[in-house]
Amino acid sequence: MECSFPLTVADVLRRKYFERAVVAAGKGGLSRIVKWVHVVEVTKISNLLRGKELILSTGVGWREDASLFLSLLRQLIECDASGLCIELGTYASSIPDEALKLADQHDFPIVFFLEEVPFVEITHDIHTHLINQQYQMISQLESYSQELNKKLLTVHDHREILTCLHDCLGHHVAFKMQGGDVEYIPCRPRQKREASICSGNSGWPVDAVVKPISLFGAEYAELALLPDGRDVNEFDLLILDRTATALAQHLLRNLYAEEKRRTEENEWLKGWLEGEYSDQEISSFLLDHHPSFDSRRGVVWVCKVERLIKKEILI
Repeated sequence: MECSFPLTVADVLRRKYFERAVVAAGKGGLSRIVKWVHVVEVTKISNLLRGKELILSTGVGWREDASLFLSLLRQLIECDASGLCIELGTYASSIPDEALKLADQHDFPIVFFLEEVPFVEITHDIHTHLINQQYQMISQLESYSQELNKKLLTVHDHREILTCLHDCLGHHVAFKMQGGDVEYIPCRPRQKREASICSGNSGWPVDAVVKPISLFGAEYAELALLPDGRDVNEFDLLILDRTATALAQHLLRNLYAEEKRRTEENEWLKGWLEGEYSDQEISSFLLDHHPSFDSRRGVVWVCKVERLIKKEILI
């Protein structure tokens, strides 16, 4: 299950009503994320935007006033808008070269509609797609969570969970327990591995997204996504969070099982020392827990050691 979220400007340009649209500037920003579409016909807009909006305009707000358009463009860039789509002809016939250069400098896409287009149909189409995409994201997130829950019932090695994360997102996955070495899914070449570890104060690459895993109120391990071919998006973060929770449950179960085993062995050893078991019971226990051990060849030496506590008086 490899997931493709979210919507980008390049995706929008492949949709209906954009067949004859032309990217006039900012081609380096076609990977910008689009979270909403907004029709703007005013020149003071910064207080109305939240970021990631694709702006549609006929140019009626600035018409042929270059200074007003430059002011609007700077606001859109500062507010992290996704891009600006302008319908040329009715109110605006051209865009100043200075504005196109500014858009190129900031990789801010400016798209021209060379003919009249129905903005209401564009907004309806893209908003419907975005809502369906959100529903699909929730559905895939739920399916992934169910897959993890099933895997937790049978998994013996945490690398199986890491592989599940890699298969879903396609990113490289790294995992590190406190005091341990970094594990990679899939395995990466040594030179690439060393280059990654040396980046940043935390030991992770600069572009890595790291999720701490805590047990009993203390950080026990770290799970990281190393972007591969695309940036980490909102959906990736949700999947990462679900995976970290599953890993915490798996690690906690292993700790409980190990502690239970250690307690049982200590209790059995205490009973052995106190003579509660027959030779047959001792041999059976050793064979069950240590199959390679030959109970016919060995000596158990038990001695009592008294500790001498010396008090040193410093003068």
